[in-house]
Amino acid sequence: MALNNTYATIYLNDGTASWNISSYLLEVMTDVGKNRALDSFEPGGATITVKNFNREFDPLNTSSSLYGVVIPRASYIIIGNLNGATNRKIFSGFVDDWNFSYDPSGESIATISATEGTGLFARQNIFSTNFPAELSGSRVQRLLDDDGVNFENPFGPALAPTVIYPGTRMLAQDSDCFGQNALTYLQNIERSEQGAFYYNIDGSLVFADASVGPSSFGINTYRFFTDDGTAGAYPYVSIDIAYSVELLYNKVTATSADGTNTAGGTDSESQLTYQTSELQVSDVLYNDDAQLTNLASNMISKYSTPELRVNSVSVSFFSLDSSLQDNLLVNVAINSFCKVKFTPNGLGSAIERFVRVIGIRHSITLNDYIITFSFESLRNPNLVLDDSEFGKLDYYSLGM
Repeated sequence: MALNNTYATIYLNDGTASWNISSYLLEVMTDVGKNRALDSFEPGGATITVKNFNREFDPLNTSSSLYGVVIPRASYIIIGNLNGATNRKIFSGFVDDWNFSYDPSGESIATISATEGTGLFARQNIFSTNFPAELSGSRVQRLLDDDGVNFENPFGPALAPTVIYPGTRMLAQDSDCFGQNALTYLQNIERSEQGAFYYNIDGSLVFADASVGPSSFGINTYRFFTDDGTAGAYPYVSIDIAYSVELLYNKVTATSADGTNTAGGTDSESQLTYQTSELQVSDVLYNDDAQLTNLASNMISKYSTPELRVNSVSVSFFSLDSSLQDNLLVNVAINSFCKVKFTPNGLGSAIERFVRVIGIRHSITLNDYIITFSFESLRNPNLVLDDSEFGKLDYYSLGM
């Protein structure tokens, strides 16, 4: 028995041709994004288990239609097209490993391990010897064009365009960039901008700068998770709530990448109440004290008090009707703004939280399909003019 192809379609591609291997599927697991707000986005991964009864995935089987394709790093894999919808991708990445388990009964399996696109940057180093002073978005584009990187999206520019926002932070000139790891440097840009650099589940590469503020557009229709049966919202099967000091910082010190400038800030009232908890932010790509102080102050405003957080929710995809399935796959992606409503044990008043998606995990087995969304809390979001929710005066902070 294999997975129902209605819910998981997988294509293996070597750059010249594509093979649909869905009829062999037994299990699919994907995990992209991050689990913690202060972490950088790391390369996501996928593990796909397939039937190998007829040695279709055996790299030595010259009779296989996949002969010459089952080679590590020579192929990439795209998972999606769920429920018959076009371009509903949930993962795009490169095949790193093929592992085989041969059973004497003949019911053998193959396991495919893949890494999403940002894994490419982890294996590349910068060739340029000097980057000029420029906005963060320009620095991202300059690095993608660097001779040591020479980025070209393998998943197709037509369906998965690269989106680079201009940036709001002026980065300092860098004459010490040669030989630095490309992914580490891109994460330094992300941290310096207080933005987000990631591959989206559709295969598009995105750099979102700090100007990308919250929007309530569609948040009550197709970006709404609830436990009360609200029509059009997504019912969840589990929710993870935390109220802890994990993200409590009331002293922040920011240091430039060259180590010549350090600035910071404190929240003395928070320190009196919760004791001192310090966060060190290093390798910031500007050496202007005012900018470093601004970064530290921004982080203190977010993390100087503990908060009841919604870490994640899990949704049973099988339990949703087809329209909700399609809405979920189309409208809830990395960096999407959502709302979560929950009433603990059905007692008392409902609690609502606005969140941003920072991680997505798909677990597809023969009997179930669970999607888990990890969230970052929206604490003190910037005021968004003309927005029905985030445009309320006296509720939200003015933008920087």
